[in-house]
Amino acid sequence: MIASSGLSDPWYESEQPNIGLEIETMIATRDSLPDDSAAMMGTWFHRLALEVAADAVRDGKYHLRHERYGLFLIGINHGAQQDGTSDWICSDGCIGLLLGLPIPDTEMSIPLPAGTASLLTAKLLRPDEYEFAATKGPEGAAQLAAAFAHQESHHLSSLRRESLIQDGLNVASPRGSG
Repeated sequence: MIASSGLSDPWYESEQPNIGLEIETMIATRDSLPDDSAAMMGTWFHRLALEVAADAVRDGKYHLRHERYGLFLIGINHGAQQDGTSDWICSDGCIGLLLGLPIPDTEMSIPLPAGTASLLTAKLLRPDEYEFAATKGPEGAAQLAAAFAHQESHHLSSLRRESLIQDGLNVASPRGSG
């Protein structure tokens, strides 16, 4: 797991108590990754964690999307990289992620002195899954979340994971553990 640190830090230039962007982001995997922190920096996993946190800062409204929809999609401008993600890049050059999936048996809110921040997980989506959720909106995101829960991959990202959308598969009732 790699989590952001500091997105919920108070803005000191503010005269009122605050919790910054009101979120922290994280990405988690069971895929094999280097033990060495220097080697980890070149992996798809580390790069996506940094890109999600940076996008949250640039956007500044993740907390509002999470508050309104619970789950929401983002597309990270990833480009053609040699990190194993080429099959995950959408036709527009982005990598799709679903944010806000809960971690089973885990509190997703972070109590802070000035309020409560949310921990937002980012799950890597196959291009067809991203398109499905983008086309169907919040209902599509909820269907994907239900399918991920059914296959017990929940919030976890993996480059080895097959798409839930195969042969016209209804993602609400996926076959196998894909």
